[in-house]
Amino acid sequence: MGKAKNAETLSVHADKAHIAVIEGRAELLSMTKSKFAALIIRHWINSGCPPVSEGDRLMQIAKQAEKKVSRKTS
Repeated sequence: MGKAKNAETLSVHADKAHIAVIEGRAELLSMTKSKFAALIIRHWINSGCPPVSEGDRLMQIAKQAEKKVSRKTS
């Protein structure tokens, strides 16, 4: 990925066990854990951003319903 004008740094606080998994996978690919985490995010985006929790799923449903109502009233 590298530094680019269209990139930003994102810091996250995660469970040590989760970081260990990311670190282990990244190490096998000779990557930093940050670069591997960026790949995880890219994969999530490319997969259509599936909900990560029930609350997230419900918010996406509400957002879609709002768009439909907005189109009908336009």
